Amino acid sequence: MSQPGSWDPFAGAATPWPPAQPEPPAPAGPRRWRGLAVGGVVLLLLGVLVLGAGIGWTTHAAVDRPDLADTTVQVVDAPTDDAGTAAEVPDVRGLALVDARQALADAGLDPAALSTVDTPSALPAGSVVRQDPVGGSPGAGPVTLYVAVSGTVPALVATDGDAAVATLTELGVAARVVRTYDPAVAEGTVLALDPPAGSPLPKELQLTVAGPPSSVFLTDLDAEGGCGIGEAASNGTTYGHALSCSAGSSPRRTTYLLDRLGTTVEGTVGVLDRGDAGFTGSVVVRGDGRELFRADVRFGAATPFAVPVGGVLQLTVEVVATSTTSGTVVLGDPRVVGAPDAIDTLAGS
Repeated sequence: MSQPGSWDPFAGAATPWPPAQPEPPAPAGPRRWRGLAVGGVVLLLLGVLVLGAGIGWTTHAAVDRPDLADTTVQVVDAPTDDAGTAAEVPDVRGLALVDARQALADAGLDPAALSTVDTPSALPAGSVVRQDPVGGSPGAGPVTLYVAVSGTVPALVATDGDAAVATLTELGVAARVVRTYDPAVAEGTVLALDPPAGSPLPKELQLTVAGPPSSVFLTDLDAEGGCGIGEAASNGTTYGHALSCSAGSSPRRTTYLLDRLGTTVEGTVGVLDRGDAGFTGSVVVRGDGRELFRADVRFGAATPFAVPVGGVLQLTVEVVATSTTSGTVVLGDPRVVGAPDAIDTLAGS
């Protein structure tokens, strides 16, 4: 009990005794431990990811990206005009004149040094046919351009075929050459033009030119008579396709059917070298009974012949001795000459 006049802090209150002790904190339950565990796992996974990313980047840099070889970049200066080099004339053939002028100007050539000449050509009017100097020449001097104008086919019949082709080519005309045999003119001579001379220049023209003949040995044709065929020597020359005819006082004849397919019969006539040196004879060639050729023959001499046989159906060779002794007359490699198609027909008949 308290004394009168003193203060009692517990007065008026029912205070248990002894005083109550504060309760200790409750132990952590399962939910708190689960939170801690989850946080730890998250931190661990983040660490693994960061570590893996670092290792992966390092590996990629070391393995996946090979070291690049050192390279040196070379800078090439653009070409520049050499002021000391003369301009070169470009090739302007086939260009329109206006384009040719521009090409020459672009090449650095003086336009005042350019001149033009009109020339007949099958090329389009106003185009450059040729030039002087030619393309690639130094451009120090004047330049002449030959410009196409309309023209006509020149007169080329009876001229040389090669020269005619060259003339047409200069005119821009493509020449298509057809060859045919004509015994009246020399081989290679122009026989005809299509279109003819005086016509407007075409892009293409047919040029008929005398071509080479064809031939067949007379000894390769069927014959009626007693002359021999084969190798024989006359006047020191050996002929592989000779016609050897024994000649006496009576004429001996051998006949061939030409069927009007030949133009000439050519060869050499003489006497067999192994015969009597005193023998002389005569040779007559007839076409359909008409005498076409006659020659006297003797030992040690030879006479070439070319007998026209155009239109002849039957050809006859007649020999006779003109001396008191008999001998052998030799026709060295006689052949029938004519147009290729006609000779092919004759040889196949």
